[in-house]
Amino acid sequence: MGSPSGACGISALSAFVQKKDVDNRTPLRIYYMIADCFLRRADIYREEKNIIDLCIMLMQFSSLMSETIPYHRDYLVSLKRERLSFKKKLLNALTELETLKPTVQSLIEEQNRKRMKEVAKSDQVQYPSNLDLTPVEMPTPVEMPSLIQPAEDGVMAVKDSGDSESERSTLESVLSLNDGRWSLPAEEPCTSSTV
Repeated sequence: MGSPSGACGISALSAFVQKKDVDNRTPLRIYYMIADCFLRRADIYREEKNIIDLCIMLMQFSSLMSETIPYHRDYLVSLKRERLSFKKKLLNALTELETLKPTVQSLIEEQNRKRMKEVAKSDQVQYPSNLDLTPVEMPTPVEMPSLIQPAEDGVMAVKDSGDSESERSTLESVLSLNDGRWSLPAEEPCTSSTV
């Protein structure tokens, strides 16, 4: 059984909205500019059909208009027309929030279901069953003769494993590339004389 209409939706979003304390050093017109910015952003989210962010912007606007601006020392001396205009905008925002409650609640519940499914998938651990724990007889390792075996004088020699003639001739051609320079000590590097 779900929670009452809007209780988990809008109230869950209220965590994103913090009440701003009034700073009387900030001119009241700045607070009104911020309120207008919230409404412009809300218009963008409304156009994009981004309901959750729209609600957050409307809630921030509502909080600023009802919990901050009225407590500014210049509020009562500000233009009555401006106060009435913003009160009307506040009522429109609150009305829109009320109409969006069911939609927001269903969107949040849907996101929660998706998250729960993702968590359930990532947390699934498959434990071995009794059948998986039955002993299995391991095959004995096959002995592989080494291709390189030490010769009597301590030098490694290649064991002739009876491979085909083509493999032997390839090996001999690679070994014939050694002209003896590799075993000689490195020569001193040439120093260039300055002119």
